[in-house]
Amino acid sequence: MYSIKSNVSSKEWSVIATLHLYSISFVFGSFNIPMPTIYYASINTFINSYCLQNKMILGIWDGHDAGACIVSGNKILVAINEERITKRKLDVGFPKGSIKACMDYINVKPSDISAVTASTSDFSKTLTRAFPSLKESYYNFRRRKTQMPLLHELRRKIKYNSTEIPPTLITKKLSEHIIKKQLSNLGFKQPLLYIIGHHLSHASSCAFTSGFKKALVITLDGIGDGLSGTINIFDDGKFERISSISGRDSLGIFYEQVTTLLNMRELEDEGKAMALANYANPEPESKNKMRDFFKVDGLSITSKHSVNVRYNVLKKIGDWVLFFARNSTLLIYKTLRKTYLLSTYSLKWAKNSYQNAVHGIKNNLSRQKKLPEKKVLYTFHALHQMNKPERMISKDEVREVFEQGEIIEDYPEDERGHSCLMAGETMLGRIVHVVCSPKKDYLAIITSYIPTEDDWEKGFKQRKR
Repeated sequence: MYSIKSNVSSKEWSVIATLHLYSISFVFGSFNIPMPTIYYASINTFINSYCLQNKMILGIWDGHDAGACIVSGNKILVAINEERITKRKLDVGFPKGSIKACMDYINVKPSDISAVTASTSDFSKTLTRAFPSLKESYYNFRRRKTQMPLLHELRRKIKYNSTEIPPTLITKKLSEHIIKKQLSNLGFKQPLLYIIGHHLSHASSCAFTSGFKKALVITLDGIGDGLSGTINIFDDGKFERISSISGRDSLGIFYEQVTTLLNMRELEDEGKAMALANYANPEPESKNKMRDFFKVDGLSITSKHSVNVRYNVLKKIGDWVLFFARNSTLLIYKTLRKTYLLSTYSLKWAKNSYQNAVHGIKNNLSRQKKLPEKKVLYTFHALHQMNKPERMISKDEVREVFEQGEIIEDYPEDERGHSCLMAGETMLGRIVHVVCSPKKDYLAIITSYIPTEDDWEKGFKQRKR
């Protein structure tokens, strides 16, 4: 348990409040609580020299959902996010467009800006500032604009480990150098730059706009400056940190991992995952496999597993985690679709189609090893391909194909083992292709996809030459 105090008065809030436009903080009224008193260096020089004299200060954020604003004293003159300029949702680049738009809006030049403030100087953030291509490639993959990169799982592990490294004097100096270089390209000559703590920025943007003179301020996010959350006392414009949550114990990263395993977009769809959780079937706590993931002791939260170990544990929990969000919607769709099909086509047609499909599959399977009746193994690659938004192929559909479809291509000499390509029409009324490999004790599903007319002849059973 420790506390941190920053001497920032209520008239000076805008300096820090604008540093991080993407803030996740909570304020809870006035209260009385015993407070320990351990302090760290304040930013009084900056406050006295610039804020109290109502000079214009430029606040920037150059990470997830980048943006900029200009404040003077206790007033926000203008603020905008970079995505509004570039038309790229949650843009991650340096906010050049936002800075220019802010200055143009209030008709000022770089020379009119007295100081610039930015937030976060941990190792990971500094690394992406030095090598912007790292966050750009991650942004494109996360938003489904590119295919999964090589060594993706290794890169994920490195990402989790590197974000837990807190700021050092070296990373702070490097961040200052890189940001100043970017500013100089926009016409700022030797800008006076201050880098403020990640969670102090979060807390300030919330507390100073709350209207409370005294409050409890809680910050929670994925991770920043090695921390994922803080608990602070806000009293008469000053903060006193009484507890914090390390990056290893991040609740935000836990939600990020669940979101990823649901095949949704991390750093964007966590709110949807939380909302969908309200519609889940009640799970007895004795059967909840995630119940012991976190432990709360007073004001501290600790995780049973490290971030990377927890990700692997979540992957092993099974279909409930992997397919909950998708199947809850798909089940309704399938039921309605089946009802529509059965009411549109006669039962005789359905019976004949089924018999023809069974006859075809029996004839074709006579050339193959007998399909196992008890076990079907889905590879991780198959689950990932089936779960793509443009495919949404369920296990029921795959089973329909290998039970009622036909083999259209056979690969007995495949160096990875005997496999074949099967095609069949599912009860959803669409043709699905399944690549499978019959083994001694099980049938391995390698991948599944929806064929298109660009690659297949009519009927989707013969490739175009």
